[in-house]
Formats: sequence, C-alpha cells, structure tokens
Amino acid sequence: MAASPFDGTVDALAAVVSTARARGDRMGEFAAMYGAVTRRVRMLASQGAFDDADRMAAFVETFALRFLDASAA
Repeated sequence: MAASPFDGTVDALAAVVSTARARGDRMGEFAAMYGAVTRRVRMLASQGAFDDADRMAAFVETFALRFLDASAA
C-alpha cells in the first residue's frame, strides 16, 4: 500500500509525543491531539468524505508543520 500524504505528518507528531512522554514534557499533549485529528482526517479522506482530499492533506500538513517548526525552535 502506498503511503498517504498524511503519513509523514502522523509520524512526525508521534515522534514529538514519544519524546515529550520520555521527558515528562506536556508539549506532547497538543501533538497527541493533533495526531488524532490528522488520523481522523486521513480516514475520512480515504473514504471520499472530502471534495478535494489532496487539499485537506496539504492543510493538515501545513498546520502541523507550523507546530513542528515552533517546537523544534
């Protein structure tokens, strides 16, 4: 099965959650919540729930990258 555009975002957020959990850092709470939202949107996109699944993938990824960039800074 080919990777979906959502997979990299889900993986990056999961890495933040894992690191935050190991450090006892509450920053992982947003990453965990947004990871759940991303997985839900990915599922809905695969079911054809959106007129433009590629646009939803880009939206999800762009929003997540803002958080990921800020958390890395």
